[in-house]
This record gives sequence, structure tokens and C-alpha cells, in this order.
Amino acid sequence: MISRPSRSLRLTLKVNFRAAALLAVVALQLWVSQGAHAQTMLEENCRSCHTVARTGMSLSGFAGMTNLGAGTFKVFTVVPGQVASIGIDVTDGHDRYALSLSKLGIGGANDSNNHLVYQLDPNWLNHTTFFTSRTLTTNQQLTYNLDVKTNTPPDFYLLNMDLGGISDSGSVEWDQFEQFYVQVISTNPPVAQILNPVLNDHIFSISVPTVTGFTYHLEYTDFASNPSWNPIGQVAGDGNVQVLSDSTATVSLRFYRVRID
Repeated sequence: MISRPSRSLRLTLKVNFRAAALLAVVALQLWVSQGAHAQTMLEENCRSCHTVARTGMSLSGFAGMTNLGAGTFKVFTVVPGQVASIGIDVTDGHDRYALSLSKLGIGGANDSNNHLVYQLDPNWLNHTTFFTSRTLTTNQQLTYNLDVKTNTPPDFYLLNMDLGGISDSGSVEWDQFEQFYVQVISTNPPVAQILNPVLNDHIFSISVPTVTGFTYHLEYTDFASNPSWNPIGQVAGDGNVQVLSDSTATVSLRFYRVRID
């Protein structure tokens, strides 16, 4: 049975078992060449000077979270030709501070030859960095609007957002950074398929044809009449057939589905 929710596709399978030196240093500068991806000219690592860790911001407006091998990060999803709006909630910015978006020239998580093609947010100083001087408020909500061009290949792109600052007394240089994915997806999502279901010694596995730029989630429930779906595994699409498995298949009856986002 295939169902088509608004933002993802699901296929359900029933299986029976037996038993900133910011403010003082050079900021990130980028340019976009015609028909090519953005190139990094110069990138300053705020953490090299701002050595005191601080929790002062969080990213908002993301679609979900995923782990593609480098850790679990927030995901901002965008279709080529649209804008990815990255929300930044500054919760501890009472000192002088700045925000910096970087790693825009990085290759895709599935294919390192893939690169973002984008237009930078013109409302940020130097087009990639938002600076502010002394502020008394600790709760500022900012947005970076990343315009993703139509020729950007579908993939996951791991970017950095840095919050760096210096105390009003000048005695402490602090920093926080957060990595996150911009997921560029195809305009038409793929149809979920489940192939070669196998149960072997309480390990259930399936094969799934994948498409680059999408994440494939295996979920299960033990109650079909009123299901509460539980995540059990995921893979990043790379254009190949990949395997998803459940090593906890010890009950007599279980239902599975593949969810794509």
C-alpha cells in the first residue's frame, strides 16, 4: 500500500514473523561565478581566537534532523529555485557579538562533486556575515535567506553558523558554532519501493532503490489499527539500492514502512 502525504512518500509493509575574532578579524568573503558554485576566498575560524565555549544561540525553522555519518544535525529543506530560510535565535548576546555563515563551498554529503549554486543574502554585511555592536537584549531573532539556484544538484550540504563575541569588559572572547544541513531536493519526490524483504534470526532487512538528495527512513509499528510509527534506521539516497534493517524483530507480527524526505 502506498500513501502520499504532503511532504513525503510512505510505503507500508506487513511482515509476519515467527517468534568573530568577529568584530576584529577578516570575515568570510564569497563570490558566485556565472554557472559555477560559490567559491571560498577567505574564511576565518572564529574558534581559533574565541576559545571560551558559550551557549547563546539555536537554529530554528528546520524541517527535521538526520545523521548521515558526521553526527545528528538539523536539516533545512529547499527545492532548487527557492529560498532556504535559516532562523537564528540569539538567546545570550548581551555582549558585543557577530554571526557568520560559512562552508558554503563544501561538496555534497552523497557526492563531493556536487556544490551549492546560490545567491547570498544581501541584508547581511559582506553578504555572508551579520554584524552587530553592543546590544542590551538577549533575545534577537535573525534570518539568513539562502537563495538556492535551479542548477544546484540534489544533495545534503553541511554548513556552519558561528556566534562569536567579546565581553563588554574585553576580558573574555567566546564562541558557539552549530553545523546544519541544507537539503536540496528534487521537485518531484521519488516513489517509495520495498524490495527483497528477508527475516533471518530476528533481523529483518529490505532493499530500497534510492535517489540522491533524499533520506530513506525505515519505521515500524506493532499495531496496524492505531499505528504509532517508530524509527529504526535511515540511509541517505545516493542513486543505488541500499539496505535498511531492524535487529529487534522478535515479535510475532510487525508492520513496516519506508518514509522519504
